Amino acid sequence: MKSFLKIVLALGIGFLVGFLIIELLYGNVTALDFSNLYFWLSILLLLLSVGLIIFVCLTSNILLKKNKQQAKNLNEDDLDRFKYNTFNQLTAASTTALVMSLVALAIQILNAEIMWLIITSGIIFTITVILSIFVGGIINSLYPERNLPNPSDKDYADKLFEASDDGEIHVMAKGLYRSTQLTMTLLFISMVAMILYSIITEDSQVFSIIIIGLIMIINQVKYAKEIKER
Repeated sequence: MKSFLKIVLALGIGFLVGFLIIELLYGNVTALDFSNLYFWLSILLLLLSVGLIIFVCLTSNILLKKNKQQAKNLNEDDLDRFKYNTFNQLTAASTTALVMSLVALAIQILNAEIMWLIITSGIIFTITVILSIFVGGIINSLYPERNLPNPSDKDYADKLFEASDDGEIHVMAKGLYRSTQLTMTLLFISMVAMILYSIITEDSQVFSIIIIGLIMIINQVKYAKEIKER
């Protein structure tokens, strides 16, 4: 998973740097016809989304079957580890598919405007939304004895911590802290990239920059409020 994230980050940064260099050297690249690029980018994102949908369906079926049979060839600790790791993979895959299909839909609506591709993107996006809801509910099937909260519960986070032991809370807190730090770093890089893009292309991204800035501020204030001593 770490290697995959590093590859995605490197590709994203490489694309951004390459685009800005070409724009700076040759100028007005944004005036070119990108409809063909948007078409194939949408196709790629949709194919990846479909692949992840298939992966989630097959893997969740295997997970639920093993859980129901209590995996006769696995001891209790190995089964718990398998359920925990597989559920995390399903969550990451379903969320990634959701984002990819949404990006593909946005590209088609805002730029390419190919009707059959818009409809296809909309259908796949709807499937990923349903799949994400389904994956979120799997955890209650995996641990029926623990009385875990429903993901739609407004106090889900508090109830989840109450139902978890100290070791699980430590793992969740560590993961959340690291992911939050990564998110803040990526948002800052995105803001700088948008500023450079606006300067080089003269295509203002002020609205997006303001939104990202607000997200960073709200996120940091919320974090400080949550960890404040009471």
